[in-house]
Amino acid sequence: MNKKDLVDISTIVNKSIRDAIQETVPNMIKTAIQETVPNMIKSAIQETVPQMIKSAIQETVPGMIKETVKDLLEQNNHILKLELRDEMYAMNKAMENRLVKKIEDTRTEIITDIGEILDQAILPQIGNHEHRLFKIENQLATC
Repeated sequence: MNKKDLVDISTIVNKSIRDAIQETVPNMIKTAIQETVPNMIKSAIQETVPQMIKSAIQETVPGMIKETVKDLLEQNNHILKLELRDEMYAMNKAMENRLVKKIEDTRTEIITDIGEILDQAILPQIGNHEHRLFKIENQLATC
């Protein structure tokens, strides 16, 4: 074999290798991309999205719950204060009405008692004194 034959063989081999590389490498790269990229994307999503959701929930939900509970407690306290105020007003009004009635009953009773005292003790004494005074006046007039 001479040098020219070796160069020709080398050229043929290089061309064959180049052709083989040009035919197989793009397909190999395409196949590798088709097989690995979707799995890589899927894995990346599976690894990051749940953690992102979990982090978002851990950061926002407790605050939301705390604010909601706080708002509900404030509303409940406001309602209870209004109910308590209304109940206290009703109790005070009922007590006031009972006291007014008791005062009126006591005043009526006192007036009745004073009337009885006047009728039973004072008026007879006044009548007795008037009678005595009349007698004394008559005695003075006859003297």
